[in-house]
Amino acid sequence: MSAYYGTRLLTQRPFGIFAPSEKVELWQTGRKKSMMDFHQSALREDQEGGTSDEPIELDIDRLYALLYGWVDGISAADAFENRLIDEQELRDLTREVYHRTLKQRGYIVPDTKPEHFIVRPKNGGLARDRNGKVLYALVDFELLRRTRAYEKLYRRAQRAKYWSLLKRRDDEPLAERESLNPNVVFGIHYMFGAATNQGRLWVAGRQPDLFDYFDPSRWRKTPRIMLSEKTFRTRSSDHIEIVYRRSRVGMKPQHDPASQEGRRAREFGFNSPFEEVAIAEELRALGLATVYPRGIYRTAHESLPAEWLTDDSRYDSHAEMFAPDGKPLLQRNHDYYSLWGYWRGIDPIQGYSEDEHWGMVDAEQAFDEGLLKEKEYHDLISTTYRRLAAIGFRRPIRNDRIVLFLKNGMPIKDSRGLHDVTICINGYRAIEKNLLGLDEYNRLLESTREQLRSFGYEPLSLKGDHLLFSMSPDGVLKRNEQGGIFTVICNFEQIRAPWMGY
Repeated sequence: MSAYYGTRLLTQRPFGIFAPSEKVELWQTGRKKSMMDFHQSALREDQEGGTSDEPIELDIDRLYALLYGWVDGISAADAFENRLIDEQELRDLTREVYHRTLKQRGYIVPDTKPEHFIVRPKNGGLARDRNGKVLYALVDFELLRRTRAYEKLYRRAQRAKYWSLLKRRDDEPLAERESLNPNVVFGIHYMFGAATNQGRLWVAGRQPDLFDYFDPSRWRKTPRIMLSEKTFRTRSSDHIEIVYRRSRVGMKPQHDPASQEGRRAREFGFNSPFEEVAIAEELRALGLATVYPRGIYRTAHESLPAEWLTDDSRYDSHAEMFAPDGKPLLQRNHDYYSLWGYWRGIDPIQGYSEDEHWGMVDAEQAFDEGLLKEKEYHDLISTTYRRLAAIGFRRPIRNDRIVLFLKNGMPIKDSRGLHDVTICINGYRAIEKNLLGLDEYNRLLESTREQLRSFGYEPLSLKGDHLLFSMSPDGVLKRNEQGGIFTVICNFEQIRAPWMGY
């Protein structure tokens, strides 16, 4: 193990794994198929994107032997039997190995036995270091696993690094990475490279270290929540909230061809994910609130829409655009996903500081990171549920949708002593819960259309679920400085930009 954590820890040197050709009956191995399936899945996922055409697979009917270099010495248990160490020192040494040295490195072993570490006899006693401590080597790792404390600290460190990188997203990178290439598309900077599953990934910005956070291995297999037919949100393995949407580029919009509006939307088609990202960034630069694009993922497998659904307009307009690997930027036989930050009622960069927590945190994270005590957390959840029920929310929302505002790294409370909380809601839900009257809802849609047009952008199919609002648990929608409802645009599939010649 690495000496990164302080005192060096000696272990066996692994040489290889041997599997005899003979097969045995399942009852002879004592294995369970469900456990083998779990390990098989983990092994397969780890090898995704590798260069081998024949990845390693576990065979439930085969025995496996691990080959290690020999560690000269005897077990601590044998040393005790040979009176080279007394009982108290053996207890202290066992505690040192398992409860201090391993935990310091973020590991735990449920089966703490002195048989599992080797000591070396010397001059009628045991070999010791300059400080008089017994030298030992750990030789058993079957039950080794990470501690919960380590996992919690690791997730927090990953999130802190992530937000720090996002803050500097468009700055010149401090270091480069050979496997990644810069790629500018429609004025937006990306880091481009191969994903671990052989797909292709464009991560918005110039920071190579952001790339790993959006590798599909981090978010495609984590539990997801469907937001719409093509849109999902998930919490990645780094505990980063991500919204991903399958692009409908290359598919003909299914609008009513009998109406003029429907015909124009059908003729325009769906934007490519690269156009969506560019439009979102441009609109925010112009002062309109939008969700934050994170990147674009192209699958390795091939997929084509039905012939009658096909629209070639974007493949034609992107025909002269290529990725750094020399292949067309937009390929008709692959699926594309646009990746977005999960907007939860507050700008995620608001209040960010390198030395403190960022300006927002959901209830679960606040409790997990000690910003809320257990009683405070449960009181917050129950109080929020009661307030929501009073305005017509009969089903409890997920706790990670309850977002707290922070100041100086701690949750803010209002004049009533209640935590200042915001919840994201879209236009459809707002009118469904009578938080908006029909007239105000229609005025809001038209006002958003007019804002877009004033900057030269044409919304061909703007809908209520394309707009997000920030709502208090009492149903009060956040207002802007002009008194209008604060609105965030979250869909850019059918917005024509001024630079589009189609």
